Amino acid sequence: MRKKSKKQSLGQATVEFALILPILLVVIFGIFEVSRAIFSYSMIYAGAREGVRFGASVGDSDADGLLNFQDYDAIKAEVMRFARFAGVEPGQVCVYFATAGVYAPPATTVCTGSEFTYPTKEDVDTSFGDYRVVVYVEQFFDTVAPVPLPQIRLFAFNARTIGSNIPVTPQ
Repeated sequence: MRKKSKKQSLGQATVEFALILPILLVVIFGIFEVSRAIFSYSMIYAGAREGVRFGASVGDSDADGLLNFQDYDAIKAEVMRFARFAGVEPGQVCVYFATAGVYAPPATTVCTGSEFTYPTKEDVDTSFGDYRVVVYVEQFFDTVAPVPLPQIRLFAFNARTIGSNIPVTPQ
């Protein structure tokens, strides 16, 4: 049996490393990109959840005296507090209202303040539980790794019944 020289062993190790390196880099970049995508999705979901929580809460907004569910800009700001970490722009946040059991956005887009319509306090008070504030956030995720992958669509959708005129009785 013939012994390998040190020079042959070094050459063999170099070739093995060269064969394994691309696989190792793909795994490392894959873990990195999947982690970024999960983080982005969680920030988008948290933003939608916090925006709808703010919009459904009872109270006046500090900004301009509107009720929380009527203050489109405050709801959007609450969404952006979280979703901006995922690269979401304000134009990618859609806030609208729906009646109970309806979750699809209206035919006209209500993602800009000029087109934004909301129920009045009287509407909400007289039909408690029928109005929901709905927040929809969408972002297209791009990889930073040098791998030609298509954009991944990340979105979160959240809805809550508007709380208004809720009697609180002490125990």
